[in-house]
Amino acid sequence: MKILPIHRYKLTKDGFKLVRACPRRIALLLMLVFSILFYAGVTFQDKLFPSKENETVITKQEIVHPTSLLKTAKECLAMTVFHEARNQPEEGQLAVAMVVLNRAKEKHEPICKVAFEPKQFSWANDIATVTKKGVEIPSEYVPKDDKVWKKTVNIATAAFNTPDFTHGATFYHTKAVKPYWRKKLEKVTVIGDHIFYRRIS
Repeated sequence: MKILPIHRYKLTKDGFKLVRACPRRIALLLMLVFSILFYAGVTFQDKLFPSKENETVITKQEIVHPTSLLKTAKECLAMTVFHEARNQPEEGQLAVAMVVLNRAKEKHEPICKVAFEPKQFSWANDIATVTKKGVEIPSEYVPKDDKVWKKTVNIATAAFNTPDFTHGATFYHTKAVKPYWRKKLEKVTVIGDHIFYRRIS
């Protein structure tokens, strides 16, 4: 690749005039510096404002033992599935995960924010503290059974790559209750002990 010299111009009353040209070695060095700064800037921006694609990549990180500090979207999703549907069949657990993902998509909000929104998921009402490191939950809510937790994490992982079989469901409740808000929604499916709904379009 041929490196052209960089010219410097000065504004005079007669217009722009050439002052001098930078040597080719300096031009090459400047191009290298600008390339490094550009790449560093893009990387820093991706860390501050992760895209949906980056969020999916983060969720593929391996999680073995549950902790009270949830750092990734997958951890937040898995914790929701664990507390809301661990006694349900796998399809039912996956459907609950789909509801969280559908809400995040509908609201254009991070999964962790959706999962711990006040008065949305019964187990998570006003228990979470958002910090710079992640979402902190009380220790009594941390799963004690690693085997069950690992299964829940696998369900959450699968949810990111599974077509939405709930037909866009963003709400659900157990068969044991009849919440008032269900009348304003469209019933889409019943899986296990849960009835799923979506907004009426």
